[in-house]
Amino acid sequence: MIKKIEYLIEQCEKQGPFEEIGWKRRYCRVGRYWIAANMEVLHSPYYLLAAIEEVKQSIQFDPVNINLRLTLVQLYLDTNHFEQAEILLQSIEKDKKRLFQEAPRAGGILLYLKCLYAFYTAKSFKLKRYWKQFEEQLALTNNDPFLLVLNGRILRMIFEKRKQALDVLYQSYEKGGRYSLLYIELNSLLMADPSLLNEMNPILLKGVQWGIRYDFISKEVIEKFCFWIVQQPKENYPRSNEWERALYKWYQKTNLGSILHALCKLYIYKERTHMQAMEIYRKAWEEQVYSYQMERYYLQGAYKNKIEDLPFSLIQSQLIGSQLPLELKAFLYHVVLKNLNIYGLLYAENQKSFITFAKQCLKQNKKGIYFGTLYQKLIEEELISTEDLPYLWDLLFLYNVQVCSSEIESIIIQNRDMAESQRISIKDKQGWAILSTEPSSLLCIGKKGDILPPQYNMVKIISRIPMNLLEIYVKEGYHSLPLHIALTRNSMQKEFISSKELQYIEETLSIHGLSEELQNEYKEWLALYYAKQKNYKKAKEYYDQLPLESLQLETLQEGIRTMIYTKEFEEAFLWLSKIGISWLERKEILTIVEKSVQAKINSPYKVYLQKYLLTQGMTEGDWVDDLQQSVVGAIEEILQLKSQLDAYGILTEPLAWRILQQSVLTRQWNEDIERIFIQTYQKNQKSRKFEDLISFCIYLILHQQQMLQNATIEILESLFLQDKAQLLLGYALLAAYGYQLIETSKSHEVIDYMIPVLIQNQLHFPWLHNIKDKTQYISYIEKNVSFLCTASSKDRLWFYYKNQEEDKYHSLPMIYIGMGLYTVSLPVFYQEEIEYYLQNQHGTIIEQDIYHRMEFVLTKEEDSYDLINNGLLYYSLFQFNEVEDSIEEGILFYQPKNQGILL
Repeated sequence: MIKKIEYLIEQCEKQGPFEEIGWKRRYCRVGRYWIAANMEVLHSPYYLLAAIEEVKQSIQFDPVNINLRLTLVQLYLDTNHFEQAEILLQSIEKDKKRLFQEAPRAGGILLYLKCLYAFYTAKSFKLKRYWKQFEEQLALTNNDPFLLVLNGRILRMIFEKRKQALDVLYQSYEKGGRYSLLYIELNSLLMADPSLLNEMNPILLKGVQWGIRYDFISKEVIEKFCFWIVQQPKENYPRSNEWERALYKWYQKTNLGSILHALCKLYIYKERTHMQAMEIYRKAWEEQVYSYQMERYYLQGAYKNKIEDLPFSLIQSQLIGSQLPLELKAFLYHVVLKNLNIYGLLYAENQKSFITFAKQCLKQNKKGIYFGTLYQKLIEEELISTEDLPYLWDLLFLYNVQVCSSEIESIIIQNRDMAESQRISIKDKQGWAILSTEPSSLLCIGKKGDILPPQYNMVKIISRIPMNLLEIYVKEGYHSLPLHIALTRNSMQKEFISSKELQYIEETLSIHGLSEELQNEYKEWLALYYAKQKNYKKAKEYYDQLPLESLQLETLQEGIRTMIYTKEFEEAFLWLSKIGISWLERKEILTIVEKSVQAKINSPYKVYLQKYLLTQGMTEGDWVDDLQQSVVGAIEEILQLKSQLDAYGILTEPLAWRILQQSVLTRQWNEDIERIFIQTYQKNQKSRKFEDLISFCIYLILHQQQMLQNATIEILESLFLQDKAQLLLGYALLAAYGYQLIETSKSHEVIDYMIPVLIQNQLHFPWLHNIKDKTQYISYIEKNVSFLCTASSKDRLWFYYKNQEEDKYHSLPMIYIGMGLYTVSLPVFYQEEIEYYLQNQHGTIIEQDIYHRMEFVLTKEEDSYDLINNGLLYYSLFQFNEVEDSIEEGILFYQPKNQGILL
């Protein structure tokens, strides 16, 4: 398919239907259809039929237009509609005289069509007559250029006189004929007989160019044309770039050597070094198709496009006796050095010249990626002398920055090692920067000051620098920040370093211009180094300057050791709680615990470590006593710890006192605590620490109705008998006898003493106040609680309620007191929770809620309830003196009525 013709036709058809476009555009569309059909493209039949339809519509619009009617005849003949063509020719001939007089060219076209008709219908006699008439008409029009093209068409198609047809077409071209039909006919002749190109002239060159442009040409013609190009001097080469593109496409399709040779000559003539040219040069070199100066442009193209895969023979030919610019020669050496496995023999043969050339470039201060490869080789071969040091100094840490856009004017580089960013100028899409490492961020600034996308490539000129060379620079007195960074980083990677290297690292840390990130890196390394050397005082200086949360695990672990040996236990315990202790040896943990005990540190994590040591079976040292004094937690945990210590045979008396004290404070009591109480009392009977415990036992008996062991009762009895003024203890013992139904060796003595006291005070003790209801309550009734509700005076309301122990609701009728208010009064006990709801006679729930007395409040003692409530509150707060006062007042209050009081 001829893509360009197809595109032009497509553009025509986009103009719209027949009625919407002008007549000039319609004629243009018909012409393009016919040209496409004559070029034998894929859709030729469709284009001819479309052209016929277009012309018919145009004739209806312009019926007297002779050109349209002649065009329609041509289309009929092309589609083998000979009858329609004959009818139309006959209608045109009716006005033949006027036609030949007013439009000689149209008359010539008519005779040309009659020749075609006679040829297609095999009327040879008429053909000769019409041909003769056509030649006469051609002479009358003074050899009209278009009629000459038609004449050439007849000579080619009908008489097959190609040489004569070419001469006729040349006459048309010289007369200014530049018709598409002329080029179609010309290329049709060339495709039929490529030997016509043996004598090249301007019209043939133009015809081949047209054929190549529209792809209306054959392989044989292209090949013949390429032979002609190869034989021509440069001044005869076609100047249009279109030749290059077209020949390249034909080479891709055919791989013909003649096209390859012609392309080489064209590219060399126009000094092409783009990628397509490089592909052709490479192919030509492989196939040994030589063109003058091809190796020069091949090498230039490789340099420009950074192509390092070059033929061995090319490099060899250029290295031996070739006068190349410094940049190209450096590029050649770069290719050789980067591929020594391929070009090693070349390097060995040219080593001396390489060294001479490399040192020459170094002294001329040549910088670039390819020069850097040469300097790298000099360094690796240890060919850098003291005289070369100043020339190499500026190149050691030099980076080449190459950008993709010519709009970039400068670049701002931020290096992770440097505190400040640096701005470099860009010229010819490249710039130079001295850096210790590649940048962490890069900003491209355009010519208008705008920020452009960071499309760049950055390469270090000398990629690998041996440390011994840098040390030579230091000895010679050279100093720079990148030099310090490079040397210190190398030292920091060693397993062992000298004192001089250590000093150099500390000096580097004090240099102005280091980034905070790099400073922290140095500090972290120094802190770790000194910690491993057990110089904890020095290590602490650097750890104090570091954010511990950002440190690596090993450094943090050594940091914790440093804190411990410098007695910063609280900070050490904080970090140990975060990272665990699995990395520490048991001896180290023991050391940590012992040092923290010596420093009198009180920390929960210290207790955790002590417990850990205990689980590991390590019980030697003063830390065990400290653990008993320091441990905190729930009483169950302390009991568990005591059992562990008991298992190891360790005295746990301090822990026993801790358990007993905590049981009083938390009001907790169980068999284990009671056992500890009994054992502790037996060892320390005279201790005053038991006073609170005795009060707690009284509380357990009287308030909680706790069942105590006989051994505990016996302890309480002995204490009471030692001080019989403790009447509350006596009451508790009487209550215990009643609850537990026990009898001890001293119980009768206690009872004998307490009975006169009861009689004297007219007390019937103990009283067990059993509420005659489903629930037993732990305290007396508080004042009655009133519940109010607002409803219509015509309603009848009921109050439904139950407490937390009941399943069913009780009901009370509510009393109407006026103005829409209803009320009911209900006695509620302490700690009792009342669920209630109000319902009318229709079954509608008006209100639903929960009442709960949540807190005790001391009140003014105005009646018996206040007296009882206050006594209970004092008792719950262990304020026993106030409880005794309340009891005495209660006795006086109830004595006239001989009533008792609930204690």
